Amino acid sequence: MSNDYLTINGSQINLVTYECTIDCCTPFVLGGNSELGFSRVLGKLTALPDPWSGQSCSWSNGSSYPGTTYFVGDVVGYSDHYQQEVGWVREYRALGLRNRADYIPVTDSNTLSDTASFNLPADDLYMIESREGRTVGQCVLDLLSMYQNVTALSAAGIGNFTSAGSGGAGTAILTGTTVSSVTVAESGLGYTVAPKVVLAGGGGSGASYTATVSGGLITGFTKILAGTGYTTPPTVIISTLPSVTVNDLAALDVIPPFRITFAGERIMQSIESAVQSCHPNHWVYVDIIGNIRFLDQRLFTNNTVTLGGSDVRWMMPSLHRDLSDCYSQLIVRGDLDVSGVTLAVKPYPGSGSSDGGLQEDFGYSGLSNSAAIASWVPSDFQTFNLQSGQDQGSCTCPSTTDVRITSTNTRLTLTANQLDQTDTGQHAIITVYSDTVTNLQQMFSARVTANTAMTAGGTSDLTLDRALPSTAYNGYRLYALSTAGNVVWRRYKVTNSFIAAQMQQFFPYPFAFRNSDGTAATLTTSPVCTVYWSSSGSPPYNQSAIGVQIDPISGTITTVTPTSLVYGGGVVTPPTDVQVFLPVANGSLSVQAPSGGGYAGTLYTVEGISRTKTVTVRDWRDYSLNTNMQTFANELFDSICDVIVEGTIGYLGLATTYIAPGQAVSITGNGYTTGWESVALPVASLDIQFNPGPQGTSYVSTLHLSNRKQRYSGDVFLRPAVTGQQLGLGSSPGFTTPLGGALG
Repeated sequence: MSNDYLTINGSQINLVTYECTIDCCTPFVLGGNSELGFSRVLGKLTALPDPWSGQSCSWSNGSSYPGTTYFVGDVVGYSDHYQQEVGWVREYRALGLRNRADYIPVTDSNTLSDTASFNLPADDLYMIESREGRTVGQCVLDLLSMYQNVTALSAAGIGNFTSAGSGGAGTAILTGTTVSSVTVAESGLGYTVAPKVVLAGGGGSGASYTATVSGGLITGFTKILAGTGYTTPPTVIISTLPSVTVNDLAALDVIPPFRITFAGERIMQSIESAVQSCHPNHWVYVDIIGNIRFLDQRLFTNNTVTLGGSDVRWMMPSLHRDLSDCYSQLIVRGDLDVSGVTLAVKPYPGSGSSDGGLQEDFGYSGLSNSAAIASWVPSDFQTFNLQSGQDQGSCTCPSTTDVRITSTNTRLTLTANQLDQTDTGQHAIITVYSDTVTNLQQMFSARVTANTAMTAGGTSDLTLDRALPSTAYNGYRLYALSTAGNVVWRRYKVTNSFIAAQMQQFFPYPFAFRNSDGTAATLTTSPVCTVYWSSSGSPPYNQSAIGVQIDPISGTITTVTPTSLVYGGGVVTPPTDVQVFLPVANGSLSVQAPSGGGYAGTLYTVEGISRTKTVTVRDWRDYSLNTNMQTFANELFDSICDVIVEGTIGYLGLATTYIAPGQAVSITGNGYTTGWESVALPVASLDIQFNPGPQGTSYVSTLHLSNRKQRYSGDVFLRPAVTGQQLGLGSSPGFTTPLGGALG
């Protein structure tokens, strides 16, 4: 007599009356859908629709109805075939609850579009401040708590939400760096039980509050912990997800330095992809009552199977070891590690140094620094001709990288390479024009890398740093630094050669820049030069910011205008001091796993292989995220440090211990060593073959074992599929279906 029960649309199906058999079931697949197969003898075909098609169904097992339920889903299709003895047979296929989520798109509560993004860069137009600084789990929790997604998932029987309530909102209040209270911003409605409260972002951690509900409304919040380290009020997420889901999400604690985006028409697939970008050891699973779970394979319960032991129903396994893409050390690199450095012409008081890090570098054309100052007049900078920056005329283009110019200034002369981009050149840029050719780009600019000498009234050939789109240009304008006196009161030399060589053009994130009085006046992402002056040469100073150009090749900084003209109303007034706050690179941000150095994982401890994987995360720009990035590196390393072992093991019976995810298997021998005693292979899926007979149903359970983790990305963790023969354990008495399947 069968102990299996099949229900269709909530009604038990009499398997004898309907001439129906349950054929096979895959109760779970990590990263996929559970599946049930059953068949029914029709005898003859009937008109559509089939009464079971598209209906909900379940399979349970036990000594009496309803037994223990192992599968819940929907009939998604069927196949018909004819058997001579009985007529037409219809074989049905059902998919588990997760399949319902594949019909639900992502909906963002803010834009009502199919894209919801968190942790965007500060300069992104779509950045929402309250969505910054989120852990992966908080991002997912927020998405699953958005009203539109809650409504769609609940209608599909997914989520097992504790209440139909919605609309509640709270506001966190900071006192110093702690959350001193949470006030009710919106009471919402329809809450039958108190929703969960999660405080996300804000730069801190540890704050914990609970909600109070009365009459379906949120009436207040009670503090459990105030937390610490908050710089801005965290976002208050109100969620009716059950505790089991909220607790799973709390473990997803990496704060990614890059954007987390959920998008598309399948919300659960999008969530799983986002989760595994930072937590590759986790899988998304929807259980038989609709709970959304986030399962960590490293926490699966380990079970020991003894081959030839007391339970003789265990069959011989078939396992494969693959160490081709495993690593015993991981280095995660970020963007540049940049420090903010202040240099000055005048040494800092009390620094004990006679060098403030900057010195005047005004010399030109053989003149010393002091001689250049003595001969300089403001008109050297202010006069408007090629000597101070501009020329124009007609041109031809012998090739796409050469322009032959004829200046309208018949007195203009040039020496060879006078206009190039070197330290002695004038850093010229040419813009060429065309006014004769139709449908041609009318204007194009490029830098001059070389030029031939030109006599008065002659021509000069300019070499460009990039190709012209055409050779039909006939006019030009030339812009360049001036010659005589151009660098006086503008160019300063960095005296420390290391700092000079490592100067950068921008800070990777906003740095606080202080005034001369020590106050933090503003944040800056660019180098800042400040000119100081007082009539006495002592504090208090007048100060004025001025634009600056950084040249790490020559080790100089050049201000956009002479510092001696900032004060004095056009009269040369040497500054008391010139300071520049600039970014200096110290190499790349980097963390390593194992965090203590060295090598780990079975690739090293068992195989003895020392192999390092380097991953670059360009969006990691702030060294203050080092601790969080170490957590990220540890997660990644755990997914690649062990030799991949996978395959199958069969069990002649219903392996109820393994019928839900969360179990792992190690294999030993009865009196001998297998080498698999401590592998703790997660059961990635379970196939059950039903073999009904006159004495009842005999089951064959096939456990698919694999410690393969989710790939970090297609490029980083690309592992080719393992292929081979059927693993099968052959045919056993009473069974006609081979056990196992292809490796992969």
